[in-house]
Amino acid sequence: MKTNSDGDWTYSLDRELEDGNHEVYAAITDNAGSILAKSDPLPFVKRAEAVTVGSETAPSGGEENNLFGTSRLYLIGFVMVFILGVALIMIGIIAGRRKPIPEEMQ
Repeated sequence: MKTNSDGDWTYSLDRELEDGNHEVYAAITDNAGSILAKSDPLPFVKRAEAVTVGSETAPSGGEENNLFGTSRLYLIGFVMVFILGVALIMIGIIAGRRKPIPEEMQ
């Protein structure tokens, strides 16, 4: 298979993979299909397992695991405003401590 311009690719099996031991590897081929380079095989086992439809429940809330959930965005915003406020206060204190330039030096 070929990759797109971003290097992404997908592959769908034309038939279901049988249960048991398998190996997968990546290879680079030329236009004739000859393998130029090949990765080490990655072994895996496919096992048939029973599935009960509807047995899994969705997590409640859904927002706790979201990095940019509404509550976390409010917290991040509050912290940023607090830091900005402290920085402005510090700048004001530093600017207030400067001695005025005497008139004869201006």
